[in-house]
Amino acid sequence: MTGEPVLVQREEDVSVLILNDPDRKNALGYKMAEAFENAIEKISRDSEVRFLIITGAGDCFSAGGDFQSIIADFSLPAVEIQPRVRRFYSSFLSITKLPIPTLAAVNGPAIGAGFSLAMACDLRIASEEASFHPNFLKLGVHPGLGASYLLPRLVGVAKALELLWLAEPIPARKAMEMGIVSRVVEPRRLMEEAMEIARKISALSSKAVQMVKKSVYMALTHTLEDLLERESHAQALCGETEEMKRAIEAFSRRKKGDRNSRG
Repeated sequence: MTGEPVLVQREEDVSVLILNDPDRKNALGYKMAEAFENAIEKISRDSEVRFLIITGAGDCFSAGGDFQSIIADFSLPAVEIQPRVRRFYSSFLSITKLPIPTLAAVNGPAIGAGFSLAMACDLRIASEEASFHPNFLKLGVHPGLGASYLLPRLVGVAKALELLWLAEPIPARKAMEMGIVSRVVEPRRLMEEAMEIARKISALSSKAVQMVKKSVYMALTHTLEDLLERESHAQALCGETEEMKRAIEAFSRRKKGDRNSRG
């Protein structure tokens, strides 16, 4: 590996986190896990960051778990492996704790745990050269890093089981048809498209955007009544923000202008 395991760049209020081990296809190992979690922690403390994009250096998003540092553990008894693997998962899934929106810009193959990491983001867009490989069972191992939780929520239970059991690569266009990614773009436009999405969302009320994220994830495990309580509370809080006051004033001016033009 050359340089740091992850790089973090900043463009105004958008952070870009780059998995930075292109020589080994950005394999996810213990060293990268620690660096990733530290980077997420710093981003979480930066009140000026309103959006996070994750991508991979080189021509691969991530080849999955690093065989040299992770798979070698499987020579140990299961009781010793489990806590080490669980800690490894937690490091990368720290991204799910961020209140700001996150987007995976998948620039190439996202394999095994790399696929899981992409699914852990709120949004995903893909290069035409990207693909998604739920290859766990081909290695004789149970899916990890949240795959069995995240994939059914994107594609449904039956399709998730099919994908995990067959363990075949999913081309970018097919992934879009399934709802795994929302957009597929030319490779040269991937980061441009990601930044465009980031800027549009970052221009909205940060408080409202973050509350919407929390509400949508709550909806996966709560009742309609719970969400109605949540929505009414969140809307009331939005009424206290300057962004909402300005938006309502602008809307009122437009409506008044429309009435005057008709009169």
